Amino acid sequence: MRNELSFSIERNELINAERAYELYWSEAIRNQQAFRCPDITCPAAFTCVNMYRAANELKQQPHFRARVEHKVNCDFLDDIVKQTLSRSGTSGSPGDPAAALPDRFLLSRPANDLVKIIATDAVRTNVQLGTKQGNDWIAAARRRSTEFYSIGRLVSRWLQARKTGTANSRTVQFASGAPLTYSQAFVSLYPRGRQIPGIARVYWGKARIRRSKDNSSYVLYFSEPVSTGSLAGPRVLLKPLMILRDDDLAQNAMRKATAHIISDAIKNDDSWCTAFSYSTPKPPKSGAFLDLTPTSVDFLAIEPIALLSELE
Repeated sequence: MRNELSFSIERNELINAERAYELYWSEAIRNQQAFRCPDITCPAAFTCVNMYRAANELKQQPHFRARVEHKVNCDFLDDIVKQTLSRSGTSGSPGDPAAALPDRFLLSRPANDLVKIIATDAVRTNVQLGTKQGNDWIAAARRRSTEFYSIGRLVSRWLQARKTGTANSRTVQFASGAPLTYSQAFVSLYPRGRQIPGIARVYWGKARIRRSKDNSSYVLYFSEPVSTGSLAGPRVLLKPLMILRDDDLAQNAMRKATAHIISDAIKNDDSWCTAFSYSTPKPPKSGAFLDLTPTSVDFLAIEPIALLSELE
């Protein structure tokens, strides 16, 4: 059985594998085997599989795999079993309240969210599972595991929903807005001439990466023009693009991962990639390009071009 959550020794935090991956690529943690059961009396130890792999090299999403199994009657393992049964409908339990709530995409990241810290074992030692305090701790961690600050993690969630056939029922809330299904939140820039809304959504499609003429940024040109409707008059076709400035990338905690993906895309496949941008389309001041540049580097994601074959 895979663990949904594991205690990070380096971070002193109960986290899921997606967050462990993000922490590693922001250089906040280093060891894929530094994960334990949060029950201090349980010897269970885990490896975060695929934590070291760059996003463009992933064939399977990061996940925890047990190296040492849980003890008999482990309170944390019992909690996992209860959650699994309640979510599958085989238990009379109401289940985890967080499971019925929408995922949340938050527009600003806490200052210490991806900062490397000096961890101690204090949290793991002092929280006793099976008590109200312990149960509240796990519930809070599970709620945090459905809060996202980067589009890359939200893309993983969307791909999972597509795979399980739940993209039309699972929901995500952007900031304090109304929840949207994942199908509503992600807008394809295909086919040619598609009418897109002039509101904030996660726009995605095939794009080619190029350096700007002044060599200060990367420009991603999407392959197909779209219809902007009210943005620039009826049936006006504009080619979307987004700009990633070097200065913005250098200040972003995930710059290592983003730079690796860009470098790989430029070297291979004629600079094509699958690009995602959480943004509000901006009508052009001149020319025939529709600006989908997000307000933060966290709001864009670049995936291998091979992903398109799974999405079409």
